[in-house]
Amino acid sequence: MAKHRFRVTVDAAPDPADRPLVFEFDSHDDLIALADRLGKTGDDDLLFLVGLKLFGEALLARRDDPLLQEFRPHFGALMKAIKGRNG
Repeated sequence: MAKHRFRVTVDAAPDPADRPLVFEFDSHDDLIALADRLGKTGDDDLLFLVGLKLFGEALLARRDDPLLQEFRPHFGALMKAIKGRNG
């Protein structure tokens, strides 16, 4: 499965932080293409989409965590519904 690499920078606005949060992660989805396909360009839409995908990647990385195992099928159903929408 193809992986897409992304870098996330979290900085304060309007004044930059002394030390912004910067991290990288892999996703099997091209988040930019997904946002374009769904027509998501506003801050709220992008916040939801990227936040959901980040949470999904964290779930995959912690697939053996008993706390999260019951939640995973529901998350998968939500992601399928979102990806199946046309906007």
